[in-house]
Amino acid sequence: ALSDEDTLRQQIIEQLMCYLEVDVSAMLARHQLPVDYYDEVFSRLAALRQDELIEMENRLIRVKPHCRQIVRNVCAAFDEYLGDHGKRHAQVA
Repeated sequence: ALSDEDTLRQQIIEQLMCYLEVDVSAMLARHQLPVDYYDEVFSRLAALRQDELIEMENRLIRVKPHCRQIVRNVCAAFDEYLGDHGKRHAQVA
């Protein structure tokens, strides 16, 4: 059985995989969670933003189309069952 947290993470990952973007604040609002709920995830994604592979603005995460191969790395930041938050996966050079 999926917990509410599992369902939220599943929805976020699905949006990223299908559309290369997700409005995390909208998802959090639907689940009645505070806007800072995923601050730790956003801090883990900061390096991808710094390398200009993704855009983050007002809790909207957008994978740039020419960088779509890193979408799994972005999703891994939200996957709490992955362990070590995706560090086992190959990194994009």
